[in-house]
Amino acid sequence: KTLFSKSTFPATMRVPGIQASFAGTRMRSLKGLVSLTIMASITTWTCAFKAEEFRYCQESSFCRRHRKFDGTNSLATYFLHNAKQLDDGSVSGELRNELNADKQLSFQVIPLDDGVFRLKIDEIGSAIKRFEVPDVIINDPKNRVARAQWTVDGSTARLTNGERTLTIKLAPERFEAKLEIGGVQILAINSRNLLKWEVYKNKGDQGALEDVTGDNDGLWEESFRAHRDSRPRGPASVGVDVDFVGAAQIYGLPERAS
Repeated sequence: KTLFSKSTFPATMRVPGIQASFAGTRMRSLKGLVSLTIMASITTWTCAFKAEEFRYCQESSFCRRHRKFDGTNSLATYFLHNAKQLDDGSVSGELRNELNADKQLSFQVIPLDDGVFRLKIDEIGSAIKRFEVPDVIINDPKNRVARAQWTVDGSTARLTNGERTLTIKLAPERFEAKLEIGGVQILAINSRNLLKWEVYKNKGDQGALEDVTGDNDGLWEESFRAHRDSRPRGPASVGVDVDFVGAAQIYGLPERAS
């Protein structure tokens, strides 16, 4: 695999600020010098990279488990219960599945005044608090909650904020959410039923040594080269499918950076 592509480094490497200083017969020679210097730097960087020191997905147990999880196990399927709109305009509920019936997840949607919907899921009653990334949304969202319209028709709920509508499937249908702007769907969450939340457990709990995918290697500890990764709290990864409907290209983290 290469580290660089044409999309990262254009073939000509034309930098307007540099080209403006080139003049007369020296233009071609200076271009050649700049190209050689850049290529030398890229070659040095590429040679310094040691692929064997970086994990691939098949060498990381959490990544293997999520790739093997295909959404067909009914015990692991999540359903949204008790969804309702609160006085502050947000929507709350609980996500449950049969696999971890005593480990419910909190579900919250916060409609913001700029049309954004913020969806948050967390464990209920866990003694270990999940890390929450700060500054996901600039400015404090608590002061920007919009009064969106909440309607429920059977097992389908809709939260409308301006021209944007978030449609949520409620129990007894499995959990799924779709975002539309101006009547056009642009985003789908859990449409393939790949929501997999590894809840915290004690090692002696029932099922703590087994994963729903059958890949039980590396649940509580694993090694890579000379490094040993011990997990006294057990597996705790989270995954869900997100489809960007109609998008021609998607940009994200490379395998080694995930």
